[in-house]
Amino acid sequence: GTTVLLWSLLRSSPGVERVCFRARIQPWHGGLLQPLPCSFEMGLPRRRFSSEAASYLLKSILAESGSPETKKPTFMDEEVQSILTKMTGLNLQKTFKPAIQELKPPTYKLMTQAQLEEATRQAVEAAKVRLKMPPVLEERVPINDVLAEDKILEGTETTKYVFTDISYSIPHRERFIVVREPSGTLRKASWEERDRMIQV
Repeated sequence: GTTVLLWSLLRSSPGVERVCFRARIQPWHGGLLQPLPCSFEMGLPRRRFSSEAASYLLKSILAESGSPETKKPTFMDEEVQSILTKMTGLNLQKTFKPAIQELKPPTYKLMTQAQLEEATRQAVEAAKVRLKMPPVLEERVPINDVLAEDKILEGTETTKYVFTDISYSIPHRERFIVVREPSGTLRKASWEERDRMIQV
């Protein structure tokens, strides 16, 4: 089989520099990833994940390289998000670290033990919302749609003309943008051209 080495930088956990995952990919179709008998290599403090968790995470990250017929875990699966959250760590001091701003006097509150526990629980829930993993979008398919070939316009201009629908109610990804080439070809704008025009 082929040995895959995956390095993942961990920035949120103190003292942790990197994590090493080793897995073996079976050569036959639909083979599962099998973790090699090795511990995770990382800086202090050391953490150990089960072989099932490591295998599940690797299958999620490498899902794009496998067969489309094989159902594999996706990035937004609850178990994958749980593993990533454990690797990132939940540090309230780092999550709610104040930004540099105008100094203000602190606010003190007198609380009972029950109120303190409830405030701590709310802080943990707010920290989980801030640590929510961002979604992963699929790679954009290139736009090569030609709308018309007007040879009568060939040579009349030396530059391209871009026509953009500027309606406020249309999302940017759905906005209709076309380009008229000097050769007379009328086509839809590419993603790079769309990004440039939308910024104007």
